[in-house]
Amino acid sequence: MAVQVIQIPWTSDLEPQLSRALGEYLPDIREEVAQGTCQLFQVGECLAVTRCEGTRTGRELVGVALVGHNAKAAVKAIERIAIANHCDTARIHCQNPAIARLYRQTGQDWHEVERVYRLDLTEVKHGRTQ
Repeated sequence: MAVQVIQIPWTSDLEPQLSRALGEYLPDIREEVAQGTCQLFQVGECLAVTRCEGTRTGRELVGVALVGHNAKAAVKAIERIAIANHCDTARIHCQNPAIARLYRQTGQDWHEVERVYRLDLTEVKHGRTQ
């Protein structure tokens, strides 16, 4: 059975749960939801933050954050959100490499297309390198 998907407003009581996925980016994403750049959804027992981006081949739904229980059903719901937003593709960002197993369990054709590595240049910019 499909989970219910409802677009909801950002409220401060959701921040403890969202901070697990957003970390230091929570203030930025809060602002993007307020501006309408990102959308916040209640997806069953999960919260999902998404945004739509233009690509050279169409529109892509980006899953910015997904937190809560029954994430497998929520991942399947991302497809419905993408279709409702007239997107041609969907992409989900995740810091947990084990999440690929969850994607495979949905029966959808999710596949890894990138891994992101970040270098903090704070020390270099301030002359504190080894």
